[in-house]
Amino acid sequence: MTQVGFKKMNWYPKPSAWKQHVAQRQKRAENVRAFQAQSNALANSFANAMYNQIQGVGEVAAQTAQSRLQKQVDDMRKELEKAYSSFDKLA
Repeated sequence: MTQVGFKKMNWYPKPSAWKQHVAQRQKRAENVRAFQAQSNALANSFANAMYNQIQGVGEVAAQTAQSRLQKQVDDMRKELEKAYSSFDKLA
């Protein structure tokens, strides 16, 4: 009868409790770093989205104000042209 050896069954001794603790701590630290990186990326994405929305609203407001001012300028120009046309008739 042959004895089955310890290494022939692919059994490996467990690491010591300290090594397990260190490995778990390293894994937790890696997970924390990954979570922080994902959180930072998410926060930056939300900040960029809000900035783009604010910028878009600002651009729309500026275009609206510009068109309103342009209309006022056109109305004033028409009034001045009417006034100048009456001056030409006096001369």
